[in-house]
Amino acid sequence: MSKNCDHENKKEQEKLFNHNYPGLDFTFKTDDLPKEYLDRLASCMTVCERITSLLSKYKISKRKMIHLTMHSEPMSEIFQDPQADESLKQQYREIKAKNVAFIYNDISAQADAQEKIPITIEEMFKYHQRLFLNIPQHPSMPSAQYRKGPMKVVKDGKNIIVGTCCQEVPVYMERLFYWLDSDAFKSEKGSDLGNAFIKAIVAHMYFISIHPFYDGNGSLSRFLQYAILRNAGVSAQIAHLLANYYNETREEYCRCLNAARDSGDVTIFLDYAFNGLSQKLNAYLKEILQNFAETIRQQAKEEKFLLAKGFTILEILVVLAVLAILIGTALPRVKGMQDQVRITKAQREVGVLKVAMESYKITHGEFPNPLKLISLVNATPQLIAEKNLIDPFGNYYISFHPGDDSRYYVIYSRGLEANSSVGTCALGLDSPTGNFFEPVGCNCILATNAPVASMTPQKQ
Repeated sequence: MSKNCDHENKKEQEKLFNHNYPGLDFTFKTDDLPKEYLDRLASCMTVCERITSLLSKYKISKRKMIHLTMHSEPMSEIFQDPQADESLKQQYREIKAKNVAFIYNDISAQADAQEKIPITIEEMFKYHQRLFLNIPQHPSMPSAQYRKGPMKVVKDGKNIIVGTCCQEVPVYMERLFYWLDSDAFKSEKGSDLGNAFIKAIVAHMYFISIHPFYDGNGSLSRFLQYAILRNAGVSAQIAHLLANYYNETREEYCRCLNAARDSGDVTIFLDYAFNGLSQKLNAYLKEILQNFAETIRQQAKEEKFLLAKGFTILEILVVLAVLAILIGTALPRVKGMQDQVRITKAQREVGVLKVAMESYKITHGEFPNPLKLISLVNATPQLIAEKNLIDPFGNYYISFHPGDDSRYYVIYSRGLEANSSVGTCALGLDSPTGNFFEPVGCNCILATNAPVASMTPQKQ
């Protein structure tokens, strides 16, 4: 809680700086985080990178990303008037929602164009002005200007002052954006992506704690968080997840934010945010994987349609003539081509089985043990059809836990060697390069998550 805005003496203000607000001491550094937090974040980043890969590879983007729910009314006079027309109030609510969407889209447009999004006070003023565009403002609370008085909220029937003293707002805002541009959030302990999430979460917490404007602080702190993540290369779908979690767990969000601000312990809010990030990322990955098969089928239909349309009779005749020539000259090679088609198909199918295996773990918390691919067929919901367990060479795909370690799996087809004795093909990992190798005469087609030095398939 801040003091009242009655400090006229500059020296008194400087004396109070960094002493009245435990949650605004600007001493946090990513390097100071306990290892357990970095480990949790690393786990989140693994899921984040997996989602990013799927979004990019399969162009999965048709998903509602941001919740535009507002938890407080705009502070314009119409909302203070109990006699005001409710339909007019609703009109202004919709205008504010459109303004919010416009700002998010503007930030995304810059990120998609590979432009650096400014993380500055000036940009916050622009966002604030755009946020209340076409919404009547109270004369004493204009947009794009710091507040000139104390900020009060009503809780349990009591008025509670939040944020810093109004005369200290400019000082704290300057300090915040200087700090965000410092080395405090640069660390070799975690990934650049993970460090960006830490910076975005802490920036959100500090901005809210300063509460620089009369209205719109919650929205602006989310814009700031979103811009930091997009600058770090986080996709729009993922960059929205934290804000959605804040909206959906409003009571817990306020409790953790206030506790961190009052005690000065940033990890209280980080702990809450990391829990939400993990939940949201895993739920989104599960959603993608559950819709994976339908997405691939739809894309295959579209590709087939594109290939099928637009041929004239003359083009068809030319193609037939060329095919006749090729068949006459390349007949001896047909067998080899058929083998390559089967190999390519098997490579694609083991990839689909791997996705299904990962989806099983998300749903059940662990991989099947013993590792039987039929478990993917019997799972609820069903992750793969039974016909998908047979490879293009007419044999069942094989799976096993390497070294009997249930954390890892290998799924493979023996490929062209399918008719030789099962169990003689050793799959290995070249330690210097980290690449799998196959002994001479082995044509296994595999998918695995196992970082093991060597492995020998076991007969199922």
